[in-house]
Amino acid sequence: MRFDAYAGNVSGSSPEDVALMVAFANKARVERGRPRGRYHDVFEVRDGHEGIGWVGHDQQLDTAFFEFKGATTPDCAAAIRKHWPAAHTVSRLDSCEDFNEPGCYGGLVGLVDRCIDPRVKSKQIAPRLGADDGTTTYWGSTTSRVMVRCYEAGKMKERRHFGRPDWVRVEAQVRPGKAMEKLAAAQVSPLEAWGWSAWSRRVAEAIGQVEVPRFAPPACAQEFDKTTLYLARAFRKHWETMLEDFGSWECIGRELAAVWAQEDQAAEAQVARAKR
Repeated sequence: MRFDAYAGNVSGSSPEDVALMVAFANKARVERGRPRGRYHDVFEVRDGHEGIGWVGHDQQLDTAFFEFKGATTPDCAAAIRKHWPAAHTVSRLDSCEDFNEPGCYGGLVGLVDRCIDPRVKSKQIAPRLGADDGTTTYWGSTTSRVMVRCYEAGKMKERRHFGRPDWVRVEAQVRPGKAMEKLAAAQVSPLEAWGWSAWSRRVAEAIGQVEVPRFAPPACAQEFDKTTLYLARAFRKHWETMLEDFGSWECIGRELAAVWAQEDQAAEAQVARAKR
């Protein structure tokens, strides 16, 4: 398996530096590009007349955002991992496996169908009006953490010149969520990327006949709201004294509930007196 798309952010480097480093690894060239949404100072990496990706300044994060797709993606990912091993995160990566046998598309679709969970929805896009541009089947959605697709790559217009009509590709698209996951994604192999969900892991194991490790989200510090932090820090000694006196947090909870009940009764009594 190999990467077919690799996108994310590099901290501490300019977009031009990232683009030049990736271009050097691919013997490609760098051209100034147009801004794309929130991305400015954009540089296109091109090989001949083909674009293999681009890098731009993310104004919100103050990082160099990169996006590379296609056949050169493995070399692009390797260059980024080599030069910024701890300074880049990944927001999307695609891992694919290619097949080139007559009639293998139907068999691969059936294989994925047998591996998915019942809750995973799928859809198929087929050519119309006699055109034979290839059929694509999707499992999951573009907003899912993991989406798998199987498509007849050799029949697509942009790939017909390869002369491989039986070429079929199965691909997992992974979108890491939290910051720790994006950092971990910068270290996984193309095979390990399939372990991001239980069902995509089963698909990869069935396709490759190898064991695929299940991705385990990295442990990260738990977040607390400001009020909880204030109560815990400002009254820590009091909480510790109460814990010694009452013996458990459950008993402390009952004590607090009794105080609140007493206050509620006093408030109700005051309201009743005011109505007389």
